[in-house]
Amino acid sequence: MNIFIDLMNEVVLQQVLIHPDNEKPRKYFLKTFLNINDEIINKKEEILYKGILNHIDIDKHGFTSDIIIRYEDYAARINIYNARNDDFIIHILYGSVSEESGKLLELRFIKNPDHKGKVIEDNYLKNTTDPNDKTFADLLKIKNIDLNRIQKLDNSTATNRWLKFITAQNNEERYKACANDEVLLEFYNLLK
Repeated sequence: MNIFIDLMNEVVLQQVLIHPDNEKPRKYFLKTFLNINDEIINKKEEILYKGILNHIDIDKHGFTSDIIIRYEDYAARINIYNARNDDFIIHILYGSVSEESGKLLELRFIKNPDHKGKVIEDNYLKNTTDPNDKTFADLLKIKNIDLNRIQKLDNSTATNRWLKFITAQNNEERYKACANDEVLLEFYNLLK
């Protein structure tokens, strides 16, 4: 039986990411999107909070939950949800536990984006009083991703492969996203 697990569902992706057997792809996912170095990502991993079955927040987005993954002094808090306009959003708040402020990455998968430019458009927090000040750009990064064109991306970067893997609509698309990527291929076989 050829079962397909759709990762474009907030509960499914949360539970897949925190599953004990998925430590290697989980670390690869965070390393890819957050540029975490090996020294941090190879430390003892601790999942502090597990998904929607343990905690439910009711807000303007509906039901949401958080995953908190910690590597000693470094932590990533992941929130995944479908917005009311059908955008699929992954929020990752990350950084050193000892610092007061963290950084935020938002991956926003948009079904019908206003733009028709790049498949992935990067947006940053800007200093409105001084356009030349780039210090805020590292605090908030938003990647607006055209959901309708992701599968047309090449497999040249881990980011592209992950985006194609998450948004695949069948096993064939997911398998193509794994080309030349040992971790994703292993992950594909686990999900199959």
